[in-house]
Parts: sequence; C-alpha cells; structure tokens
Amino acid sequence: MVGAPKTPDQNLINPAKRNYGASQSVAWKSGILDACSVLAAITLGYAYYRYLTDGLSPWCIFAATLLFCVVSVLQAFLAKDVRRRALVILGESIGLIAFFLLKDEWEVTLSALVVVFVVLLWGYFSGRSRIKNSIQIQFFGSAGTVIGKVTSAALLFMILVYIPQASSGAVIPQTSFETFFNWSSDFINHFYPNISLNDSFGAFSESVAQMELANNPTFATLTPAEQSSTVSEAASELSGEVAQTTGSPPAPTESVSNVAYSYLATSFVNWQNQFGSASIIIWVIILFLILRTIGIIFVWVAEFVTLIFYEILLASGFMHMNQVTQSKEFVEY
Repeated sequence: MVGAPKTPDQNLINPAKRNYGASQSVAWKSGILDACSVLAAITLGYAYYRYLTDGLSPWCIFAATLLFCVVSVLQAFLAKDVRRRALVILGESIGLIAFFLLKDEWEVTLSALVVVFVVLLWGYFSGRSRIKNSIQIQFFGSAGTVIGKVTSAALLFMILVYIPQASSGAVIPQTSFETFFNWSSDFINHFYPNISLNDSFGAFSESVAQMELANNPTFATLTPAEQSSTVSEAASELSGEVAQTTGSPPAPTESVSNVAYSYLATSFVNWQNQFGSASIIIWVIILFLILRTIGIIFVWVAEFVTLIFYEILLASGFMHMNQVTQSKEFVEY
C-alpha cells in the first residue's frame, strides 16, 4: 500500500512486532535452508567415505560436521512445520548413507538410516521444545541441545557403516588409521614436544622413558653412561609390553604408527576370539562413549561457530527476531 508506514529496523534491542501476514520471501528462504541441510549431510557422508577409502584428512570430517550442526540449529529455530522438517531429516539421513549403499550390506545401511533419522528428529524436537518453552531466546541452551544430538547421530552413523569392516577383523583400514594417527600426533606434540610420535619406535620408546625418568631424583644423580643404560632398559620394557600382545617385539626402526596399528589390530582380534560376536556390540558401545565424551569439546566449538552464522543471518535480514503478544521471543524468516 502506497504511503503505508515502514516497519522499523529489526534488531535484538528493538524486537519487531510479529507480522502475521506471510512474507513472499519465506518460501524461498526455507527452501534454501532445506537444500543446504541435505547438502551438508551429503558432504559429511562423502567426507567420511573418502576418509575410509582414500585417507581423507579428519579435518574435512570435522568441518563437514560443523556445517551440518550449523544448519540443524538454524532449522530448529526456523522450521515450524513438523511434517516438512521430518521429510528434510529423512533426506539428510539418506544423504549421509548414500555413498555406502553399494559398499555395505543393506541391513547395515538401513539400520544406520533409521538410527540417524530418529536421533536427528529427537534433536529437532528437543531444540524446538526448549525454544517454545523459553520467554527469551536462549541461544546456547537451544543450540547445545540440537548440536549434541547431531553429534551423536554423526558418530552413530560413522560407527554403524563401519561395522562390516570391523566384523571381518579389520578394526580400521591402515591408511585411515595412519591419517588419523598423523593428525593426532601433530596435535599431541603441541603439549608433549619431547615425545617422538612421528619417528621410529626406538626413538619413541626412548623419549617416553626419558620423560618418565626426568623427574626421578635418583636418575638425576647417575652418570651420563648410567642414565643412557637406564633409558635403554626402560625402552626395552615398553617394547616387551607390546610384544606380549602382538607376539613379537617391534623393530627399533619401525614407525610408531605401524606398531600402534599392529597392536590395535591384534588386540581387537584377540577380543573377538574371547567374546565372539558380542565383541562387535561391545566395541560399538565403548567406541561411541569414548568419541561422544571427546565430542563435548566439539559441541562447544560448534556452538560458537553456529552463533557466528546466527548473527550474520540476523544482521543480513535473512531472518529476524520477533515477539508475540505474550512477549515471547522467537526467530523467523
């Protein structure tokens, strides 16, 4: 209408009164977000597939999971149609497992599909419930609820589609293990620079022995020759502990990653022989609990990354904060 007053600028300090007239831009905005959600899921599934087959960097999986968390949180704030959101979550679940349809048995992929769909839908309902039951937008509380469920869904997906390889005795492909090991060792070296994780096993065992003996007052009083002998004995003890599991002592020139993989693979085979088929279930539960505990740090990072996108979209006008008559804040396009 010509001459109609303009709506004042919308921001956090001066929330706009809710306009119940449907905006023409809502349809394409929601369509863009739905498409981004499915594409983010496909990206994560592809990154994990490449990690298992070609040793893609774990940082790519980290980034893809971050992106998936961001769009999932935005969906919790903006997607108010439950049936539409459920269909999008189904598309996300299919996108995650798409690259494994021909790689794994259909029972495995179907199980992963159902589990991921249920956990993602649970995360959406939990986030929406927290938003609807709050007078003001509690961003970190609502986002953390969604991100926690998305992280759990991503981990369950990764573990479930990997079960066939674990069942065949390969706890993890050696190329993928070496990629993860090198990534982890670079991170650990920032805190323990004297540990030679990227060197030979002989150098590694000696560096561990030196670190353990460094704070020993008796060791400090020994002559250089006696210290060298003591370090060699301690390094030999570490080699003997590895030999008890693998059946043979590692060569001093062998890389630490090879020794670690042999130790892990042999331990898993021994575990399978001891517990039978139940070892797979136990392995899945333990691995999920370990990764989910470590994932708490990831959730914190994802919350702050999501906040950045949240504020950018508010500032750009893609979405805005509004109020209903009972002074309850919500987010919409």
